[in-house]
Amino acid sequence: MIANFTLRFLASGLQEVGSKWTRAHNPFDECFKLYLPLEGEACCVMEGGQSLRLAPGSLFLINGYRIKQSVCEKRMKVAWLHFVPESLPLRRLLDHSADFQVLEHAAFPRISPEAIASSSHPASGVSSLLGIHGLLLEMIGSVLERSDAESRFRNDPAYLRIAPVLDYLNLHYLDNPPLEEMAALVHLAPNYFHRMFRQVFNTTPYRYMESKRMELARQLLSTTELPIGEIAEECGYENGFYFSRIFKKCLGRAPLVFRKEMRHSTAL
Repeated sequence: MIANFTLRFLASGLQEVGSKWTRAHNPFDECFKLYLPLEGEACCVMEGGQSLRLAPGSLFLINGYRIKQSVCEKRMKVAWLHFVPESLPLRRLLDHSADFQVLEHAAFPRISPEAIASSSHPASGVSSLLGIHGLLLEMIGSVLERSDAESRFRNDPAYLRIAPVLDYLNLHYLDNPPLEEMAALVHLAPNYFHRMFRQVFNTTPYRYMESKRMELARQLLSTTELPIGEIAEECGYENGFYFSRIFKKCLGRAPLVFRKEMRHSTAL
């Protein structure tokens, strides 16, 4: 059902956090997270009220969109990775699944703190990246096994009808194709296609493409020193001013502020 299992690694690091990490949900939580605590402990309070204790010995896969509050009373040293699935169906399946997954770190001895911390950086080795990618997909598979979300998607005629458009958007989201072009791919009237897309994925095609551009922007701001104008061009925007305005609308802060905050432990 899902052909694209690629994950985009937005940011990663190996940091020690303290009480300043205690905060309500913020734009840095708009992703999925992998945590490997090494020392100390902290916790995440989820939207449903469940409290997840983060402590050494386990790997934690967390749906950051559902984090209500992050709390660290003393200190925690942790290797962390922020990522998003490139596939919108996979993302929606995870949204309909458990808030988090916990696995014993001993079961994955090759997944080291250093591998997690460096996984979003361009200099990371291929074997390390493949190891982290494989682990995440294994954890995601375990989450989906406990959910009936996949069967709901598989049996949804609306999803099956418009699914081919997703592959097209994943290739051309920087070009911002018109609605008529997308609808023609599945032989539907533009307005009807738009309603069906929103019904299935709880977002519009244009918001989906914008979210893809913002994910790319987050990745470039976190892992490179490119100036804002060049990042704007890489993300499909004609000028840095308009890009900065859209970025602030989506993430609540200007690109340079976001980059500065990513240098601090409160962003993990």
